[in-house]
Amino acid sequence: MKAKAVCFFCFRKLWQTCAIILVLLAVIVSILKYTLPYANDYKGDIETYLHDKFAISLSIGAISASWQGAGPALVLEDLSFKDNETAPISLTIAKTSLELNLWESIKTFQLKSNYFVINGFHTSVNIQNLFNNTNNEEVSFEQKELIEELFLGDTGHFAIENSSINFILEDGRERKLLLENIVWQNQDEQHLGSGSLALPGISVGSFDARIALSGKTIEQIAGDIYVQANNVDVSNWLAQYINTEKQQLHTDINLKSWLALKNGFISDVKMQWMPSFVRWQHNAQTKQVSLSEGGFHLFPEQKSWHLKSTGLAFSNNDKTWPSLEFEAKLGKQNKVWLQQVDLTLLSNLASLTNFDALQPFLNRQPSGFIDQAYLELNPKEQWQLWFSANNIGWQEVAGIPAAQALRVSGLVNQSRGRIDLFGENGTLITGESFSKNIDYNQLNVELDLAKTEQYWSVSSDNIWFDNNEITLAAELNLTLNDEPRLDLYAEVFAEDASIAGHYFPLKAMSPKLVSYLNGAIKGGDVSKAQVLFAGPLSGFPFTDGSGQFDVLAQIDNATYEFDPNWPVVNNANVQLHFANERMDIYSQQGQLVNLDLGKSVHVSIADLMDADELVVQIDKKAPMEKLHDFFAATPIAEPLANIFEVIQGKGEADASVTLLIGSKFKGGASVSGKVGLNNLPLYIAAPGIELEKLNGELSFENDIISLKNATATWLGMPLTIDYTSQNEAKSYQANINIKALLDAKTLTDKAQGVLNGYLSGQSEVDIGLALNFTEQGFNYRAQVSSALLGLTSTLPAPYSKTSDQVWPLDGVVQGDDISNLITANANEQLYFNAILENGQPQFSNMHIVLGKQDLGLNQKDLSVNINLEQTQLDKWIDLIDQIIKAAQSKPDQQAPGIMPPLNEVVANIKRVNASDIIFNDFEMRLAPMQNDLFLKLNAKELRAGVFIPTSQPSQPIRITSDYLRVNFAPHVEEDIEVTDILPEQNLTWLNNVPAIEFECADCKVASYQLDKVSASLVGEGDRLSISELVVDKGDHILRTQGQWQNGLTQLNGELKSDDIGALFNEFDITTAIKDSKADINYNLAWQAAPYDFDVPSLSGEVKWDLGEGHIAEISDGGARVFSLLSLDSLVRKLKLDFRDVFSKGFFYNNLQGSMQLEKGIAYTKDTKMDGVPADLAIKGYANLNTLEIDYDLAVAPQVTSSIPVIVAWMVNPVTGLAALALDKVIHSARVISEINFKVTGKMNDPVVQELDRKSREVTLPQAAQNQPQASSTLKLKDAAPTATQ
Repeated sequence: MKAKAVCFFCFRKLWQTCAIILVLLAVIVSILKYTLPYANDYKGDIETYLHDKFAISLSIGAISASWQGAGPALVLEDLSFKDNETAPISLTIAKTSLELNLWESIKTFQLKSNYFVINGFHTSVNIQNLFNNTNNEEVSFEQKELIEELFLGDTGHFAIENSSINFILEDGRERKLLLENIVWQNQDEQHLGSGSLALPGISVGSFDARIALSGKTIEQIAGDIYVQANNVDVSNWLAQYINTEKQQLHTDINLKSWLALKNGFISDVKMQWMPSFVRWQHNAQTKQVSLSEGGFHLFPEQKSWHLKSTGLAFSNNDKTWPSLEFEAKLGKQNKVWLQQVDLTLLSNLASLTNFDALQPFLNRQPSGFIDQAYLELNPKEQWQLWFSANNIGWQEVAGIPAAQALRVSGLVNQSRGRIDLFGENGTLITGESFSKNIDYNQLNVELDLAKTEQYWSVSSDNIWFDNNEITLAAELNLTLNDEPRLDLYAEVFAEDASIAGHYFPLKAMSPKLVSYLNGAIKGGDVSKAQVLFAGPLSGFPFTDGSGQFDVLAQIDNATYEFDPNWPVVNNANVQLHFANERMDIYSQQGQLVNLDLGKSVHVSIADLMDADELVVQIDKKAPMEKLHDFFAATPIAEPLANIFEVIQGKGEADASVTLLIGSKFKGGASVSGKVGLNNLPLYIAAPGIELEKLNGELSFENDIISLKNATATWLGMPLTIDYTSQNEAKSYQANINIKALLDAKTLTDKAQGVLNGYLSGQSEVDIGLALNFTEQGFNYRAQVSSALLGLTSTLPAPYSKTSDQVWPLDGVVQGDDISNLITANANEQLYFNAILENGQPQFSNMHIVLGKQDLGLNQKDLSVNINLEQTQLDKWIDLIDQIIKAAQSKPDQQAPGIMPPLNEVVANIKRVNASDIIFNDFEMRLAPMQNDLFLKLNAKELRAGVFIPTSQPSQPIRITSDYLRVNFAPHVEEDIEVTDILPEQNLTWLNNVPAIEFECADCKVASYQLDKVSASLVGEGDRLSISELVVDKGDHILRTQGQWQNGLTQLNGELKSDDIGALFNEFDITTAIKDSKADINYNLAWQAAPYDFDVPSLSGEVKWDLGEGHIAEISDGGARVFSLLSLDSLVRKLKLDFRDVFSKGFFYNNLQGSMQLEKGIAYTKDTKMDGVPADLAIKGYANLNTLEIDYDLAVAPQVTSSIPVIVAWMVNPVTGLAALALDKVIHSARVISEINFKVTGKMNDPVVQELDRKSREVTLPQAAQNQPQASSTLKLKDAAPTATQ
């Protein structure tokens, strides 16, 4: 009973629970039914919920809901994602309708629908952005997730209507696929779809699709897609490519295709064509091209697609074509291979298109068979086609002959191409262009095609034609526009000229032209003919000037003449050129008088129908040397032959001569022309001037000749030349105006170096030259003038000038066919007179005068006169040296420059300053002596001769002077600007000093008598060697030798004197040394020239050994040699302290020692004096730069044991010291050891300081002990306090 009650209780609770649930569901359903119409009010909340819950940024245009059947139905409109513009996939949905499965939604807490419809599903897929993932990771974003949920979800059954998928390719192009009606079902990990597709622009026919896919994401998609096209009409799409003349275009396309997908990509495409056709009407005729069977296979290969076809069976109207096969690679570059293509089929298909570029080829109705072809299509409408074909032919159109049975190959792209044609044993159908059709044994043509914006052009540089009569090689360019234009050049070779008429264009050559061609040349062999055709084919033979037609014929070994009065041209190869009614004859080789013509002669007649003049044009690079003989043989020998006799050119000139022959000209002919002078040398026979680099243009018309603004160089200096000439009464006169920019260095170099370094700069000079050709002969006169501005002269005064200083230069050059006289003066203080024989490079007479009076022309060679009041000789030394060098050429040999051999250089100068040494009434004469030079010098202070061995330069210059008085000019202090760095003196000239031997019998410098002086020195290229310098005064002899190298002077030698004190006194050198012989050896060096003693760099060693003498006190306290030891200062000190001993002087037996010098500081440590009253030792130094001295002197007095001396010392130290100094006996027994002194200060103001005295005890003899004394012993130190300091 209890169990029953329990069961009943449980059943009742269960029933109550179910009832409650049913009531709640009813309430919920009722709420939903009443709230669904207000769903759009919660659109924003729904968008926010979706964003917060699922992170989806979805925009909903509108929401509507209602209750249908067993559940609610929702309609969502205008759905889009907010990031559509940036996401790889953009997605919008116009409208979606779905019925919710209420119970499934409640059970799963998700919206569930058994079926829904999507209308207006439009998505755009950017392929590059979607798959541009280098890490091969799956990309996730809202649109992609929604698509994967819809199409690749676990469940779902829906339909898609009126939708599209737009693919944006990597190159930016778009491809759209229309989804008309697709039903989709997701089940059992498969995703199946079926329905109909469409393509934009195609409205007729159907595309049925079956889809079977697998995979959860787009990257994992795999499966197959099958599409079948039935009765598709693509005429609307083709209309943009079809010729508008083709009417009623209709297509019927049928095919099947299979697409395989793997990992989200297409992995394989196969297509099978079903019977299809294209039909149209043209000229009221129906034409059709059909495709009965065939197919292709498309699959990926190396980042592109590979397309292979099976045989495509085409038919055209009632004709069936051989099966067409092709293969292609599609990608960034599209490549297609074709086999077995009939040109007629391609022509029919191409005739459908509106490609105007193909029309010129189609008009010629090409035929034949393409064995193989290759087509490459690149982006931006670039393409390339290669083909090989046989049995090719076309029809004659617009004057282009028809051809048959040719072998053709080619390579063509969108802008250019190359086609090769070859044929054998065929015929060209010429129509009315030639007298008959032309057979050929061989035809070979290479054509180059080029495409402009509007038309194609065909060109060839290799056309070969050969038959039994002629052989032809040609080049052409054919423009295939609305009015075709042909440019053709051909060369024809024929053994028999009689067949030429077979090949003359009938529309081009007039009968008169042909007739003249046969009779114009008097003799010769025709070896080649040429044809030129340039113009529109329809305008032939170009009577309106729209084109050009030329025929050229080569004639070898020809003989012709311009005019009976002119020489005949022999052995000529000429070329005849006829252009419509014009005739031209061009020479290629031949001989006219003495000129090889080459290609220089052109004979022409402008109009053969009205030939009133014959024009002979000679353009020839003619050797200037041959112009005289050439013009002498022509009717214009006067005056041109005379001109070229005086003006003699060298090298080739560009001559252009025009000869007009006809009755309308005076004398039957007129001549004019130009001669181009380009960097040519020119020699003017009178006055014998050689010009270089002549540039200009000489023009003439009969007897009038001119040359304007010509340029040339003379000795490398630029000239500007103007030339005019014409007949004047009974003479012919030529005027030449020359402006020259003369360079001083160039002129001095040409003058063998004379004045080199003295003149610099450039100055303009005007030259007016008049040439007169008379019956008696030839003469000329030239006037030369200049202000010499720009010329700088550093010659000694008064011949120095600045560049802006005016120096009038006037000169006259005049002469005839024998000689030339030149006279000139500069500033009326420099005169030049010379004679130059014609044909000679060197003056025969030259006289240069420096002075205020012109001395006229000298008798022979080179003479120089210098007449001045005063000058400085050292400034003329280099100039004299230059004249000497210029005169080194032997008289019987031709000098290399314009200077004649030296005759003499004469100078008369009242006062000469030679490096501050004055010579009065100076006279000089330099003249050759046999093969050498001798210079004689005289003045009040000098008489000398200088022998200059120019014939043997290795011998020394010997200078022998009877007497020489060197008197220096008063020294004038000059203000010298002190700079931080003084310019370094250039002493390299010392290395090149010629070998010199100098002897002077009686030399005196100022008031100092040197007596005999001799020296020998030479520059050895890298040093100056002084082999000997001797000054001999009898009792005193100085000998020295040494060298100067790299700026360092080194001298060593000896000075021997019987009385060094007397020698010093003679040369005003104050010294304390008296009556002493001297033997001094020295080895010194300093960093300067030998004549420029430099104390700061002085180094070396001096050793001396002086015999008996004495040191006397001197008054000035500043001896200039031995005051270096300050001995006189010591004597004064000792005489002050020990007047009894030193009152008569400091006598010595010997004084010797040495000094070491370094950088102007003299050190001694071994100077010793063996004195009578005392011995002396000196150590220390003297700074010769600052005159500071620092010596330590030790004086050791000499004493004996004699009692008087000791007593004197004991009683009076000063008297004792005097006694000791006079006693020579005690030399070996010193009692007073030494007295030490310190000498400092300046050499001219020394300071002597006694430092200390040293002594020792002495035992006195008995006699001495009788003297009154304080002690029996005495120390030297006891006397120290009594010494005067």
